[in-house]
Amino acid sequence: MQLYYFYRHHSENTIFISTEQQTEHTLEFLWIDSLRQDLVNHSESWQADIYQHTGLLLNEFHMRDLLNIEHPCAFDTVEEYDLLVFRKLISPDDQILESENVLEAHESVFGLATTPMSFILSPQVLVSVREQGNKAIESYYNGYRPLWNVPLPSRTNRVSYLRPRQICAYVYSIA
Repeated sequence: MQLYYFYRHHSENTIFISTEQQTEHTLEFLWIDSLRQDLVNHSESWQADIYQHTGLLLNEFHMRDLLNIEHPCAFDTVEEYDLLVFRKLISPDDQILESENVLEAHESVFGLATTPMSFILSPQVLVSVREQGNKAIESYYNGYRPLWNVPLPSRTNRVSYLRPRQICAYVYSIA
């Protein structure tokens, strides 16, 4: 489980990303990225961690949805959050399929293997659940990782200085 904090910098009136909690800035948005393996056999402790960081208590049926590797694309909403599940195509670059048993578990239609990617969304929180080895997401992280936790004046990449309205668009764009 990796936490990404989107803070408002008071003097710059910009949003910046950090992997560490900061008390001197206002938290605007929290993104928690999890691997499905974090949930398998540890769903109660994972759910407790999510509650501790976000205050969201996840519906037991949604927990089952997150654990279901064969879950079809779906959208559901409860008062506290929305759940979105879609099926990502497994590309040759992905390292998701490490054994034949895993290959059988992933849905395959017309010879195209897919894997679920799930999102729990609220106005201030995004929780993503994905398979380990998802190279599309990992490549995106690695491209921006050098900018995280760097003092604001030394940043030159525009993405580091998101305006408040751009936060959600930025987070959704990496999925």
